[in-house]
Amino acid sequence: MKSKQVDMLESQMDSFLEELASVRQVAHVPRKDDCAACAGGLSVECTALFADLGGSTALVDRYDRIFSSWVLKSYLSCAAHVIRSNGGVIGAFEGDGLMGLFCGQDKDERAVRCAFQIQWATGNIIQKRADALFADREYTISQVVGVDSSELMAIRTDIWRHYDVLWVGRAANYAANLTRIRNDRFSTYITEAVHSGLPEGMRGPSGEGMWERMPCCDVVGGIDVFRSGRAIPI
Repeated sequence: MKSKQVDMLESQMDSFLEELASVRQVAHVPRKDDCAACAGGLSVECTALFADLGGSTALVDRYDRIFSSWVLKSYLSCAAHVIRSNGGVIGAFEGDGLMGLFCGQDKDERAVRCAFQIQWATGNIIQKRADALFADREYTISQVVGVDSSELMAIRTDIWRHYDVLWVGRAANYAANLTRIRNDRFSTYITEAVHSGLPEGMRGPSGEGMWERMPCCDVVGGIDVFRSGRAIPI
């Protein structure tokens, strides 16, 4: 015999399916208020960027909480500023990383420029301030950014009165997965879908040497990925 809790959870999951039968297409990145007003989901063609601080486990293991917190907060703050300054919207904060979302015809270009600027800010703003404020600590701040483009669906979680937006689709997952690749020479990883959407100057011939192709990348389902170590000042 099923318990009342099981009955309640099954009923709740049935209601999820009924809600998701209603999906509306939009042309902008949905906000919380947009999702709150929609019973189902909101679908949008979007480029997702995920920026992730490197070595956070080693950071908290080796250094005190003040320094670790400063590094993490500084990185997330700078990355969020760069995302917004490039016309992006913060989709989520996840641990030591965050996701930015870009819509519009030049969404790939703005997302990639954003990735290059986050890399520049990490070395030229955060690292320099860390060296100045914490002269007794030797620590090199590193990070990596992944970018992919696809259709995403925004749905409200609204579970146990804790409300947030959940992003469902390839770009959100692939962008985050790309940050699992670590190589000191490269800081930006993009899928072929994003690379093909860049203007000529950002992918060749004037951009020749900017990108290195990684064929059949296993962290994103075996598709080709392009990587770069470029940094652009903000």
